[in-house]
Amino acid sequence: MILRTDSRSNSKSDPVSEVKPASDVFLQSQKAAEPPYAIVFQAEHSRLAGALASGLRHDVFGELPPEVIQAIGEHDFGWNVSDESQLSCISERDPRPFPKLSTGETIPSWNESVAHAYELGQLQYVMVSRHFSLLGAADPERAAFIDAETRRRAEVEHSLGCSTDDLNRWTAAIGFCDLLSLYLCSGSRAPVEFPLAHPADPAASEARKVTLVWNSHSPRFSTPIQSSGTTVSLNGLNYTGQSPDLTPVKTEWIFD
Repeated sequence: MILRTDSRSNSKSDPVSEVKPASDVFLQSQKAAEPPYAIVFQAEHSRLAGALASGLRHDVFGELPPEVIQAIGEHDFGWNVSDESQLSCISERDPRPFPKLSTGETIPSWNESVAHAYELGQLQYVMVSRHFSLLGAADPERAAFIDAETRRRAEVEHSLGCSTDDLNRWTAAIGFCDLLSLYLCSGSRAPVEFPLAHPADPAASEARKVTLVWNSHSPRFSTPIQSSGTTVSLNGLNYTGQSPDLTPVKTEWIFD
């Protein structure tokens, strides 16, 4: 799950604030989160990522096939068991966001997410498998997962008949939309920078970057990324930390 802090008291980006990588800002937001906050399930974060993918301008990552948009929109559906388990214990302990979970605690959710994508279709599987393989590349404890996925994915990729260039740009799109969704889910209003690449790809450091700032409640990119007027929303559960009772909350954004 993701913990979303209340940012209503800071509805605009500070123009003199240092622009930081979006991934760093997101991780810090989860490390520092204390109740009250909203709880966002991983599946809901995925749904938001898919909505963001649907609103991408075609000159950013090219036109995305429906299967790729579906993969982006369902890439974290394997987290449902983990998230629901944490929610069931909320009267005993505060929930932990996914960056605070150990590798051993997250691997089952990764496996379930890949298995879910495999059931959706071959291209959906390849996209989600590539995504998690990049995310886990720097963690030695995920070596077995990556080795198994790399071997299984190679045969499926070959059967797709898609070019390497297409697969690479679609992988960049899932990574970009994943990170943008995570940032929005966190509630941060800090000005941030995104690579137009999968953020876990070693080549991302050399990729073109775009900056996101806030105009009141509207996120705005330094270069047009979302089609003007793209509207996305997020559903969460408000948690005070004083009671296990949760109340639904919905947030909506319109991109300038």
